[in-house]
Amino acid sequence: MHSNPIFEFMASKGLSDKLKKKVKGKICFKVIRGSEHKLWLIDIDGKKVIPDTSKDADTIFNIQDDDMVCFSKGQTNLRTLFMRKKLVIEGDFSNAIRFTSDLLPKMPLL
Repeated sequence: MHSNPIFEFMASKGLSDKLKKKVKGKICFKVIRGSEHKLWLIDIDGKKVIPDTSKDADTIFNIQDDDMVCFSKGQTNLRTLFMRKKLVIEGDFSNAIRFTSDLLPKMPLL
């Protein structure tokens, strides 16, 4: 998956203070590429990123791999993806509304 480095970088670098202040609980990204998918859980309260689980997630984003990369680069936002039916949100919508690409760490050369 092209988006794996985003989450791997976030897991190694840690969550931004901005993210911790703006979003609460656990957010899961289900990133889809073809017939495969990868789960990434961002546990804001636990301050960690965990692969391959959606356990106890408050909000789940179902998003295509390429759209996740565009989102992380700030080329699109979750609202636009949602309106174009390229994003399905399950669970707590208040977290979904507050989650923006500027909350992700800036990755070198993505």
